[in-house]
Amino acid sequence: MPRKIPEVIFFHTSNQHKLNEASQAMSNLHIKIRSLKDISSRISVIEPQGESCAHVAHSKITQVLDLIEDKLNGNWLMVEDSGLFVNALGGFPGVYSSYVHTTIGVKGIVKLLEGNGDKSAQYISSISFWDGKRIQSVEGYCKGRISLELKGDAGFGYDPIFIPEAGNGQTFSEMTLMEKTALSHRTMALKRMVEKLNFPSM
Repeated sequence: MPRKIPEVIFFHTSNQHKLNEASQAMSNLHIKIRSLKDISSRISVIEPQGESCAHVAHSKITQVLDLIEDKLNGNWLMVEDSGLFVNALGGFPGVYSSYVHTTIGVKGIVKLLEGNGDKSAQYISSISFWDGKRIQSVEGYCKGRISLELKGDAGFGYDPIFIPEAGNGQTFSEMTLMEKTALSHRTMALKRMVEKLNFPSM
């Protein structure tokens, strides 16, 4: 029997791009994705140094729940951690994707891959969500390859160099929000959440 769909899922993120993608992905289920800042503007969590995106997401949602569970009023909460895993670099930058992006940037990843024939990579999105009773976790994947040329001006993070396998040869940064959302690792994780909870299909 399909589960009752929540009216709102609060998303703990400071990244407006992630919020936009999640909102787009869940719009056809008429679920509103809202920033957790709408009900609590001062939330500080310790960034864990985990061995996986799943570990990081679970640690963060546990910390957030300790701070604001009484303010959710029956609504749900989600936290996401994601990373770019480049095969030729042993999965680097992986769980350190955000830190690496702020230090060596997209061009740094390109430089590390120069002269290497293997450009395969994948994005991984790990979502931990609170359904009012317990924390559950899901993951989504998007396989692709790295472009040594930065292309496009949309998206964020490593999108200018990531070409999804299921796309038409464009980088994520060359796509519209709707085009990227249809293929992204974040959407795949949200679909797994929908399936796990037996919601009507996305």
